[in-house]
Amino acid sequence: MSPGLFGCFGTLATTMVLAAAAGARAQALPSSARLLDGFESTAGWSAHPSDGVSLAISSDSTGTHGRAMRLDFDFHGHGGYAIARKKFDIALPENYAFSYRIRGQAPNENFEVKLLDSTGDNVWWNNAVNVHFPDEWKPMTLKKRHITFAWGPRGGGELAHLASLELSITAGSGGKGTVWLEALTFTPLDPVHAYKGRPVIRKDAQSYTLDFGSTREFGGATIDWAPGAAPARYVVETSADGAAWDSVYAANGGNGGRDWIYLPEMESRYLRVRIPAAAEPARADGIREVAVIPVEWSSSRNEFFAHVAASAPAGSYPKYLSRKQSYWTVVG
Repeated sequence: MSPGLFGCFGTLATTMVLAAAAGARAQALPSSARLLDGFESTAGWSAHPSDGVSLAISSDSTGTHGRAMRLDFDFHGHGGYAIARKKFDIALPENYAFSYRIRGQAPNENFEVKLLDSTGDNVWWNNAVNVHFPDEWKPMTLKKRHITFAWGPRGGGELAHLASLELSITAGSGGKGTVWLEALTFTPLDPVHAYKGRPVIRKDAQSYTLDFGSTREFGGATIDWAPGAAPARYVVETSADGAAWDSVYAANGGNGGRDWIYLPEMESRYLRVRIPAAAEPARADGIREVAVIPVEWSSSRNEFFAHVAASAPAGSYPKYLSRKQSYWTVVG
């Protein structure tokens, strides 16, 4: 297959799960993190459901290290929203992140995190559509780039001062259920700069390692194999310190050429391609090049495959991925 996309299709689900788990471990909160609400109580939170929708806010003891905020909602079989709102007073720096942990016993619904200015009319948001609420606690991090202007008289721009925060469950299925949240945290981050370093490459018989010199964000990688040198199986791993490694991608059934590795929202100092020693005689020195792709290229699956299509001969992929319209003619 050219380019070698066996990994993108054959192991995509596994890749995403592993990448999310690794990202949660690698992105430990820095010392500048500020706990906005540990949800030991629900003081300050108020319910704002739309007409015909029920929302109850309470606190219970299901948190991992204490209590959690519980949102019981019921759309009564139709559309609408269930908003939990609290006032804050936070001057937002050039770059930042909001983090929390979430779990639920609910059908798939939309989940929105909304930031409001002092007027309450200008809204910035992260809108996650058709969310599957996990049974177990899952850490979530929303960086500034994940939050965009939604609506309001300002018409755009950046939010300089947070006055209120809303957690909104919006009807997808129109069902009912419960969502729990804990450890709402705000973290100022260093401004984002383009990577200008020069990675150090280390090779041995079974691995090819890139050391970026410092923690770097990226959206994945491409691996170009020498003819006849590609293994059928290999793993891609990341590390913050070069000692403890997380497996973020597993490929099976490789056939050479170029492999595109989808690693959305990845952040690490080290990136390693490792061929299991017992797998076959193929060696890591069969790698001609490993190229890191920008985080923006993996902002969505469509965006990722649009870049894959752009590197392939014309006609290899649907025109849709090349942002070209396909014309149909009615013949009967």
